[in-house]
Amino acid sequence: VQAARKNFGKNRTELFDSLAVKIRHLLAQSELSIDFIEQDVEVISDQNLQKSLKEMISSIEKLLTQLNAARRIARGIQVTLSGRPNAGKSTLFNALLSEDRALVSDQAGTTRDVITEEFSLGPYRIRLADTAGLHETTVSVEKEGIVKAHDLIGESDLVLLVVDATEPHESLGIKSDITVLHKIDLKGADKKILNDSCVCVSSITGEGLEELLSLMRKKLDEKLGLGLESFLPSEFQLQMLLECRDSLQSALEIVQGTGQAQPELISSSLLAAAKSISDLVGDTTPDTILNKIFSEFCIGK
Repeated sequence: VQAARKNFGKNRTELFDSLAVKIRHLLAQSELSIDFIEQDVEVISDQNLQKSLKEMISSIEKLLTQLNAARRIARGIQVTLSGRPNAGKSTLFNALLSEDRALVSDQAGTTRDVITEEFSLGPYRIRLADTAGLHETTVSVEKEGIVKAHDLIGESDLVLLVVDATEPHESLGIKSDITVLHKIDLKGADKKILNDSCVCVSSITGEGLEELLSLMRKKLDEKLGLGLESFLPSEFQLQMLLECRDSLQSALEIVQGTGQAQPELISSSLLAAAKSISDLVGDTTPDTILNKIFSEFCIGK
């Protein structure tokens, strides 16, 4: 328990402790509601009970977002270059790595498999992937590469859509985080910025590369920045938080559906939530719940 609490850090331990106290408080009120259900005594209003449950659920969901971000950062950030054949993905791939890692050719469709290399971008360890050009084809080996590209795009933390600025911009029907108008050094290149997530780049002259890296960093900070200051949770810790949230959600749905007409069910859900926090930090026990009932409530005296 002490090792786990040390891993959490002071601020996170205080958050878990506060959450445990709030759950115990609601559980104590729910237990009293069972005893006084036939005496028309309202221990806590439906409105206040719902408000407390919603606040705790929201707090846990924010924490889960942060912890999941920390895990994604730890495993390495998947950044994928996508686009049509001959858009210059391999050239851009090499330029971002500052080395000739991917084979570059004027012939479209040179890349038929996923090529991956790592580099650092601020606090992030990037796994950069160059993928096969997305297009309709009857060539089986190209089809396989395109399937792999689509799969990786779906799994990526950041997707860069590389567009040949000298060609008409056609939709590929994929979601991307950044649009790279590439080959802007060539004659006839369209340098019109489409939106705030668009940057003009020439991998040959280097123009726009720093701007692209800055935009990538900005996007990653927006998506995962919360995880930079978080501890790295274990699978067990995440599971306990998920179970606690789900138990609180179950209690909320009961109250929303039937009020406190079924306090036993509400109490059961709250007890499950309390157990999850107990397993996480080791301090929420049935004895502490009973002590809270007798120390804070004076109904019947």
